[in-house]
Parts: sequence; structure tokens; C-alpha cells
Amino acid sequence: MVATKKQAPEIDLSEFRRLPSVGCGFARLAIKSEHVETLKAAMQADDISGQAIQDWLKKKGYQISTESIRKHRTGRCICPMN
Repeated sequence: MVATKKQAPEIDLSEFRRLPSVGCGFARLAIKSEHVETLKAAMQADDISGQAIQDWLKKKGYQISTESIRKHRTGRCICPMN
């Protein structure tokens, strides 16, 4: 007997589909002017980890993933800031 693939029921799976990119996580943050220079310096410093930057941003009330930080630092994000 040969197993046959069952036909999947018609279910709307659009919730699971990835939404179109709206750009880099940094482009979506509204960084206060008082934090901009410190953040820029930290992003350029090789001895500051992405996790340290994320922790600092979280303390300041921002939410961003370390993945977004890594992509931004390496220029692999879709961002008007790069």
C-alpha cells in the first residue's frame, strides 16, 4: 500500500506569513536627541556588544532586538540611516 499525501483543508494562514519589511529597527525608533550621540558612538565601538546596546536602549525605554542591532551595525539592514 502506497501512502498518499492528504489534502490540507482550506485554512487562512495569512497570519503566519511574514509581513513586508518596514525597514531597520532603528529607523522605527524615535530616538530622543539626548541619546543620539551616545548611541552612535556605542554602535561604532567594537568593544561594545549588541547585547550591551540593547540593555542600554531598554533602560532608556526603547525596544529593539539584538538581531536588528547586528544588522544595522554591519550595514545589512534596509535603513535610511546607513
